[in-house]
Amino acid sequence: MRTNDSATVLPMLEQPSVSDGLIFYSTLRGSPRLIARSFPWHASQVPRGVAPPRLEVDDVFLGFFLELWTTPKPVAGEPGSIMLSMCDRVEAAINRLPWRSLDFVHIGDSQTPVDDRDIVVWIGLGMGSYITESWDIIADVMRSVRILLDSEGLTFFDIQIWEPTFEIDTAALDEALLLSNPHAQ
Repeated sequence: MRTNDSATVLPMLEQPSVSDGLIFYSTLRGSPRLIARSFPWHASQVPRGVAPPRLEVDDVFLGFFLELWTTPKPVAGEPGSIMLSMCDRVEAAINRLPWRSLDFVHIGDSQTPVDDRDIVVWIGLGMGSYITESWDIIADVMRSVRILLDSEGLTFFDIQIWEPTFEIDTAALDEALLLSNPHAQ
């Protein structure tokens, strides 16, 4: 059985620097802050004096994924065990954080065709909540979600946790999201 051991699951996961966190989404509307990302990235990858690529976020067509997301399966993989959907399992994993939103989106350079952009499990925290969370908890949540995705063959999905840099209209946002946290403040 796999564990959330950093040597085996996302061994390269590291906390972004403050500048990396602010630069990563700087071209998105509202410039949210990157808190964690499963695929490595550093601002130093952008040549000095060159603006980061203009990112765009687009919905993912979930036709192939919807059944996988909603169909309950035995948790332990054995008959007679508790049945949970992947949605339930991901929500249980991220409930250790003050999350407000969960969606599956394409994120990438605006010059790249939408279907060629990364598919991202996009977990939004409440504004200002990042400073109250320990990196160990954030990293453990990232590893838990990675294990769930990998167990379903979704190794090509990136996982990103973000935080708004100013208060947004969450009622309008929640309508567009796959899942919003009913317990969010």
